[in-house]
Amino acid sequence: MKRIGLSWVGLLAALSVSGCIVEITFDPIGTDATMAGAWTINGAAPTQASCDALGVSHVRVRFLDGTRGVDHPDLVFPCAQGSFDTRPNAVVADGAWTVALVAVDTNGTAIGTAPQETFDTSVEGGHIVLTTVNFEATSTVTTLAGAWTINGAAPTAASCTELGATEVHVQFLDGTGTPGDDTLKLPCADGSFMQEMDPGAYSVRVIAVSAAATIVMAEPQAVTLTQGMTTTLTTVNFDVAGFDPTGTDASYKLSWKIGGSTATIAEQCAALGAADVDVVFYDVDDVDFEDPYGITVADCSEGAFESVSAALAAGTYLVDVYLWPAVGDEPISYVELDEITVTAGTPLDLGEIDFRLEQSTIVANIGWEGGVGSEGNGVFGACAAFTPSVGTMSWILWQGAVGTGTMVATSGATDPACTEIISIDATTAGGEIAADTYALQIQGAASGDPTRKNWVSSCNVTVGTSGALSVIDCDVSYME
Repeated sequence: MKRIGLSWVGLLAALSVSGCIVEITFDPIGTDATMAGAWTINGAAPTQASCDALGVSHVRVRFLDGTRGVDHPDLVFPCAQGSFDTRPNAVVADGAWTVALVAVDTNGTAIGTAPQETFDTSVEGGHIVLTTVNFEATSTVTTLAGAWTINGAAPTAASCTELGATEVHVQFLDGTGTPGDDTLKLPCADGSFMQEMDPGAYSVRVIAVSAAATIVMAEPQAVTLTQGMTTTLTTVNFDVAGFDPTGTDASYKLSWKIGGSTATIAEQCAALGAADVDVVFYDVDDVDFEDPYGITVADCSEGAFESVSAALAAGTYLVDVYLWPAVGDEPISYVELDEITVTAGTPLDLGEIDFRLEQSTIVANIGWEGGVGSEGNGVFGACAAFTPSVGTMSWILWQGAVGTGTMVATSGATDPACTEIISIDATTAGGEIAADTYALQIQGAASGDPTRKNWVSSCNVTVGTSGALSVIDCDVSYME
């Protein structure tokens, strides 16, 4: 794949809802992973008395999306419980999540926040185990801690220079949002801070600054500092500004099909396990394609997308359109549209995209007829939908007519188990399937009697030019 390969990450993930582009919701709630965690109070297993003395009512798991915290409703526990393990109940969605244990008072206000941890559910094997946290109040020192990243990584002198920042300032805002005189001024490359503070409620804002001006300003965070405890701000990430084609100058639309197929778009997508369609923009001068901006515009089965409202900035771009599978990180196909000019006030029509395949592919959706005595019942379904059920099957793809044409591919010397889908491509056929008319001959045998072929049928299929997708529905009749 020429341009984005495995290195591309879309800077905006979006989807089509009633024809509009909206950002995907940050939602950690799901059924893909379990979670466990534990905490102590002053280094010992918590009791109701020790929790009360510290002012902690509950401990909850907070999921962090930049400076925003999202509390999981099923991951909040009485302080005195001391630990939790949701197994066997999976309560977290699949993905990479940054989380922290948070001690809250009876009003639900955070009075102690543990350091953040990041977990990927696939790496953790579907069970996330948080590091045990100690909520401490034996010291008289109250501390505020925080950290920042640049493009998601710990800052370095080089990344600070790329951002244009010399310092990071931690501001403490009054009721009007105005910073006071006690702003902390820290070298950009430090990446973190710890500061002794007086207990109380604060509104804290972290900004990246140059010698002359503010460069990036994060949203303020509200924190309550409790005597003797350390509270950690949500880590702030500063992104170095990159290429961005979005704007309010023009709407755009496109439609798509796969391999020239005339089947419904839903059948085409299902045949290949296709999921998303992405439109990828590059600056016209980005000849090395190093700074892509990808937008997921729709699910493959929708067949078309229209932004309705203006969504692009005027300019000239290089544009590719990608078709992605539901499983896997290599695109199924892509089409290069090359230079596209967006003119303010003029809707942009990218036309119909025909995703050609690397290998021409035939996909047959098979319906097996139910048998009644010596005849079929006229109803077609899955292998095991009727009695007798279909146990094994065989098939031959003929170029031309059955018996007189050329055998191009077969199911093999040993009959495989019955299935409702046959997919044939160059790998199966031992070479590219040429543009021509073919006949797919199918036989099936009843479970327990593999030598008696009670199901026989053939279906014709036409393969177009190179990279074609041909989807057919093939009903196989029963006969005694």
